Amino acid sequence: MNTTPLVAVIDDNDHVLAAIERLLKMQNYEVHTFTSAEAFLESQQLSCTSCVVSDLRLPGMHGLTLFERLKQRDESLPLIFITAHPEDISRRQPDGIEPVCVLKKPFDADQLIDCINRALNP
Repeated sequence: MNTTPLVAVIDDNDHVLAAIERLLKMQNYEVHTFTSAEAFLESQQLSCTSCVVSDLRLPGMHGLTLFERLKQRDESLPLIFITAHPEDISRRQPDGIEPVCVLKKPFDADQLIDCINRALNP
């Protein structure tokens, strides 16, 4: 059985996905990337994911809607939002939705690692 935490990264920008994937693999995380929230929700990795790092504004399903769907499924995955538009959180955040972190793009790699560590070790 693999004990390496699996981090799912969701972003519609291929460059952002590749950069975060490289960073997290250097930190010995298993990483799966997705270009949409829908692709993640339909994936087989959902059941073994330890933490989700997601852009807020995605084509199709918005990041906050993803979080609502996970809650509806009783998936208590810690979620970290990365966004160029942090004001969307305060404007659109439904009750009971509390991400571990919200990082404004561009963000520092150490900030992301710190957020993931907090998410996996509450």
